[in-house]
Amino acid sequence: AKPRYENLDYLRGLCALSIMAYHYIGWTMQGLDISTFLGKLGVYGVSMFYVLSGLTMYLVYFKSFALDKTFFKNFYIKRVFRIYPLMWFVMILAIVMYGTKHTPIDLVLQFTGLFGIVDWTSSVPVGIWSIGNELCFYLMLPLFFYCIKKNQTTLISISAIVFGIWYTQKHQKH
Repeated sequence: AKPRYENLDYLRGLCALSIMAYHYIGWTMQGLDISTFLGKLGVYGVSMFYVLSGLTMYLVYFKSFALDKTFFKNFYIKRVFRIYPLMWFVMILAIVMYGTKHTPIDLVLQFTGLFGIVDWTSSVPVGIWSIGNELCFYLMLPLFFYCIKKNQTTLISISAIVFGIWYTQKHQKH
C-alpha cells in the first residue's frame, strides 16, 4: 500500500472546495469578480491544487520509481481507472444535455484525453481542460522522476524548453 499524506489531502480538499464555491457562486450570481476574496481563492486554488497534487505524487511514487513494466503498468492502470470513467460520464452527459458541434476527430481527441496534448481548446464540457493538464502531467511524471534520479541536467533542459514554449505562446497572443 502506498503511504497517505492526510495533511496534503486536507489542503487539496480545501482548494477543491474553494474552486467549487467560486464556480457555484459565479454561476448562480451571474459572475464573480476575481478581485474578491472568494474570487482569489477560486483562481489561486487551481494552482495550489496542482502544486499540492504534484507534491503528493512525488512523495507517493518517487521512491518506488523504476524503469520497468511493473511500475508503468501499476501507475498508469491506476490513473486510467481514476480519470477516464468519470471523464467519459461527464462528457457523454454534456453531449446529451447540450449537443455538440465538434468534429469526429475532436471527439476522438476528447474521449482519449489526447486533447490535452494536441489541442488544449478542444474540450466538450467546460472544465475538462483541467483533466487534459492532469493527463499531460501523468504522461511526463516518469520522465521527471528519471531525470531527478539519473540526469538533473536533462530535467533543467526540459524545464527550460517548456518555459520557452510557454513564454513564446504567451507573447505571441499579445
